[in-house]
Amino acid sequence: MEWDVLETKIRSWLHAVKIAVKNIFYGERVLCDSVFSSSGKIAESCFVEISRDAAITLFGFPENFAKSKKILSPEKMFRALDLYEAISDLWTEIEMIFSYDSLSAVKSQAVASVVKLGESIRDELFGFAVWNLLDSFFVGEEH
Repeated sequence: MEWDVLETKIRSWLHAVKIAVKNIFYGERVLCDSVFSSSGKIAESCFVEISRDAAITLFGFPENFAKSKKILSPEKMFRALDLYEAISDLWTEIEMIFSYDSLSAVKSQAVASVVKLGESIRDELFGFAVWNLLDSFFVGEEH
């Protein structure tokens, strides 16, 4: 996928994830808990069916970006940091909204994305550091 297209998708995801977590998933959780207040099991079952697949897909996007290939440029690394920060900033809400044991896959996917993004960012920073070290070592050397 071309970088321009991917960057547009990342910007859209960054905007959508906040709305999805703070409004849509939260609202669905409140609605299920309210409508089915007489039965916690039914409320849980309803919310799981409504949210699980969409949430896993939503939180899988950053991991897929991190896995796709090396980031290789500062612009791409900053976008990876944006994705990492978005999930990290929403973590309290994610834990609260997806607190049912039956939604552990959603939290696991969010964690997997943060871990994979962190690894990719760390690898790229290390690569930049090595590149700069080698570059500074060979500056001025006659060939």
